[in-house]
Amino acid sequence: MIPTLEKEGHDLNIKNTTPDSFKQQPIQYRFQQALIEHIEKEKSQVATPPPDATTTPSGPPVAPTVRAHPPTPKNPPAPAKNDKKKLVRKVFGPPTSTVHHSRLPIFAATRRPTERIQWIFENAWGTAEVTGILGQNHRDLHDLIMTEGLDYEQGKKRELYVTIDPYNIQKNLGWKRPDLDYLYELLEDMRRSDVRIKYKGGGDSLGGIVSNIDREYKAIPGPGGCVLERHLWQITMNQTWMKLYDTSIKVRCKPALNIILQMRSGYSQALARFFLTQSNTMSMDLPDCLQALGIEMEAKYVRRDMKPDAELLARLGITFWPAGTVNYSKQDGLVSFEIPQIMKSSTVAKKSVR
Repeated sequence: MIPTLEKEGHDLNIKNTTPDSFKQQPIQYRFQQALIEHIEKEKSQVATPPPDATTTPSGPPVAPTVRAHPPTPKNPPAPAKNDKKKLVRKVFGPPTSTVHHSRLPIFAATRRPTERIQWIFENAWGTAEVTGILGQNHRDLHDLIMTEGLDYEQGKKRELYVTIDPYNIQKNLGWKRPDLDYLYELLEDMRRSDVRIKYKGGGDSLGGIVSNIDREYKAIPGPGGCVLERHLWQITMNQTWMKLYDTSIKVRCKPALNIILQMRSGYSQALARFFLTQSNTMSMDLPDCLQALGIEMEAKYVRRDMKPDAELLARLGITFWPAGTVNYSKQDGLVSFEIPQIMKSSTVAKKSVR
């Protein structure tokens, strides 16, 4: 057992002990003194841990708190300003055509067109020179390509790549049985035709309508499991043809197109498309209408041919008066117009839509 300091009779004031005097103390005293200093040093380290020391919490770990919903931002994003514009585009679809596609007789007013060799026609809206076979059946297909396409992509030279489902196009054309060969034949007519347009107050367009037809663009599963696969087509609309969409007034008439496709007379279809380019109510003598459409036939025979389509024409606001005039009253929700930016400052362009 270690003897105490009192028994040895030594002073307890350790701080005043000098090193020399400390060495002269008995070994028991020096050992006990070192033991006391070691214990006090350990106590001081436990009482005041260093600043960088970290303590481990007792008990099981607690999972971090997770919010049920993300915090609501102080300033929620404002709705897009063009939501209304997008809605109009969704209803009417892409531009079906331009006013000059219908006001100039590019597509003959017949469903049985014959080949034309440099057929030139001029009226109040411009001049059209057409070489090839183009009729209202070709115009039906053109309008469906521009409104019922699955995908639209514009190239660097302003050409338009349109992906179509040929079976869906034929269904909209009202064909009772699919005929892909005839559909391809109509597209080939549009590819081989040469169209030269000069319209007043605008510009011109030289070239064809379709520049390429890819009948094996993309394979998709066949219907009902009877056919393993079929193909979507890609139609390339010529850059010169698409130039009209940049310089002329665009027409969106997808709702009206469904009515036009039901007509059996090419005269009725050409007349309907002509009047749908007008923005207001108007009346016109039937002979003047036929002259503007390039129809070289007496008015009474043309009217007789259009008689089965009278009800469909009336749904578009087109009626025949006893005095030999044709009256047009614009119907809401059937057609809309879009003036290109390049023409918005032109008074001529604004006057062209009456």
